[in-house]
Amino acid sequence: MSTLNFMTAATFDREAPLCQHAEGVVEIPLLLTERQAKALERAAHAYGLTTGEMVRQMLQDFLAQQLPY
Repeated sequence: MSTLNFMTAATFDREAPLCQHAEGVVEIPLLLTERQAKALERAAHAYGLTTGEMVRQMLQDFLAQQLPY
């Protein structure tokens, strides 16, 4: 069963500011096709992660390759 909530592009507010949470955490809206979202959810599940954990890990890995230390 999918735990993802799908939002249409028409309901996405492009002018909305990023949502800042406690301890320096920022919420960033991410628009994916339904196919991409389902594939992400399946991949995350295969690794024992939530979709959010998977996205954070992929972003961390990408940035580690791009940014000099």
